[in-house]
Order: sequence, then structure tokens, then C-alpha cells
Amino acid sequence: MPFRKSFTKGFVLFCLLASLCYSLQIYAQSEKLTKQGYLQKYFGKLCQQKSRATATLYVDGSPLRILAILPRNYAITKAGKLNSQQMFEVEWQRKRFSAIWIGKDPINDLLLLKIQSPKELPSFDVQRKISIPIGSWAISLGPQGFLKGGIVSAIHRDVRPNPRGGLLSIYGMLGLTGSGPKRSYKDVIQHDGPVENKYLGSPLINSKGELLGINISFAYRGTGFAVSREYLRKILPKLKNMAKKKAFLGVFLAETPKGLQVTNL
Repeated sequence: MPFRKSFTKGFVLFCLLASLCYSLQIYAQSEKLTKQGYLQKYFGKLCQQKSRATATLYVDGSPLRILAILPRNYAITKAGKLNSQQMFEVEWQRKRFSAIWIGKDPINDLLLLKIQSPKELPSFDVQRKISIPIGSWAISLGPQGFLKGGIVSAIHRDVRPNPRGGLLSIYGMLGLTGSGPKRSYKDVIQHDGPVENKYLGSPLINSKGELLGINISFAYRGTGFAVSREYLRKILPKLKNMAKKKAFLGVFLAETPKGLQVTNL
């Protein structure tokens, strides 16, 4: 009898804990949906305007990731496993342009391209210094407008890989093993806007539409990391100088209302 009573109490306690965990999970999901819905409602129009400074990168004919357009038709995104021998195209507002590999930053895994457009495209300014307060809005942007949003939780952070333990750890049992960054990054902005693989390379903006950084990685529980605009401002001159050491041979084409047009030789 004592065993039966203790078993019953234990079973009831287990059911209560399971019910509580399930309720908390549903609450967290509803909070996330409410937060994303709020951001999309109040910043949707701004995101649509600023999305003109974003584009989709095609590699060897297939769409790969989002990129941010900078002045003079430069564009920056996450490099990953890309190499200079591949063929790059950029789709902007349903138009396709060839793109040239300019340089790669090995420290923060950034890739700088030059879009071969006959006219200058809308772009983000990175030269002007702005403040990035902790707790301010951070919104990920794509060619279609709003992607995800959150708040800034840390700036000037250096991130290192963290496997989060093995299968027998609490993280492993929750399926979070190895879900952190796969490499190190320097001087990044940490935010809680959910970032997925398909959003890497996308620009991160504030509530005024100013560029905060470039989404470069993410970790467990929806934490996102973006290379800061301050780092971009420092590294861009070095990346642009890499193009001067290379020679290009070929014809670059762009789609226009009148058909294909040569934009560069």
C-alpha cells in the first residue's frame, strides 16, 4: 500500500509537471507570434521601403542567400563555402545582374561583391556613426520586406563555438547539442530575432531603417548574431582593395526592358 500511494503521488506530480511544461511552451509560441505580428504591423511599411536595398544572391544558377546593397553597387553577405570560381548573379526587383567577386573577410566570414548594374541601386549607408542601445529594436530584412524582429541584447561581442555538451547533458536531451555557432566571430551584435539559415547574409536594421549589421550566425533559443556596421566600415576599404590585385576577363550582362545589355567588359 505505501508503495502504491507513493507511486500515485509521483505519477500525479509527473502529470502536473508535464502539463506545466506544455502550457509554458504554448505560451512561449504565442508570445513569439504576438511579437512578430506586432513588429510586422508597425514596421512593415518601413521594411518594404528599405527592402529595395536588399537582393537575392544566385550562385551557379540557384538562389542561395540574401545580401545587402551598399553604395556604388557593392553588396555584402555571408561567404560560407563560396569561392571566386563560381558564377554569381543578383536578383533585384525581378531583374538579374551579373556580380563580381571582390573580396572575402576570413575573420567574420563576409563576402563583398560588385553588382554589374547600368545604374546605381538603392543602398544602405555604413559610413555615418550611429548608436546602438541595448534593448532597441533589431529587424531582419529581405527582398520581400520584414523577415523577423527582436531586440538588441549585446554589442561588441566576440563569439566562440560552443557545442553545449553531449547527448547526456540537459542541452543534448533537449536536442540542442551543437546548435551554437560553428566558428568564431568578432565584434558582433547579439539579438533575439529568430535567424534561420535562409536569412544569413540579410541586413539587420533599427526602427529608423538604419543598417545595424549583417546577420552572420545564430545559436540555440533564437539568438542571432550580426556583424556590426562599425566593423563593416573598417573592413570595406580592405575588401575593395582586393579587387585591384585581380584581373577580370569577360563580358557582364544585365537584363533590361530592351533585353540583355553589356554592363562591363
